[in-house]
Amino acid sequence: MISAAAWVMFTAYTTIVVLRGDVLSLAKLTFSNAFSVQVFFDLVVAATVALVYVSPKAKALGVPRIPYIIATALVGSVGLLAYITHVEWAQSKTRAA
Repeated sequence: MISAAAWVMFTAYTTIVVLRGDVLSLAKLTFSNAFSVQVFFDLVVAATVALVYVSPKAKALGVPRIPYIIATALVGSVGLLAYITHVEWAQSKTRAA
């Protein structure tokens, strides 16, 4: 599963970056100029579109949506990739049955 591999790699990379840096510095950098703010909002829009796109399939497969929506809001792509991976896994289980 490509999404699972992406989730593992991105989560590992994010963990390393967070452990080496500090979250407060990231927040300051994110809102330090108009370009950074634009990139932040662009990522929020992209994540929202992805959540809206995946949610109907998740609901149909019985995958809980709220925990992943909260995770995406808190940790961004790590939460979104976990959600997509769970949906793909549920879909593969349905096909196998």
